[in-house]
Amino acid sequence: MFQPFQHDTGYFGASDQQWMLNFRVRDLNALVQQIRDNGNPVEVDPEVYPNGRFARVYDPEGNPIQLWEPGGTDPH
Repeated sequence: MFQPFQHDTGYFGASDQQWMLNFRVRDLNALVQQIRDNGNPVEVDPEVYPNGRFARVYDPEGNPIQLWEPGGTDPH
């Protein structure tokens, strides 16, 4: 799925970062632990949204990668 954002969004990070991968994951807690065990930082959003939970990691160039565990009340 591709989702366009406003050209001036700050959602992705720096203004030269124009895209972000979003991976749907089965068990966010387990994946976050695995990533941290390998010495990489992970930002876990403490809020649980109607469509699930989210965390963010960054590739070596600083591009964000979002991890999404579906859940909540949103059927999608």
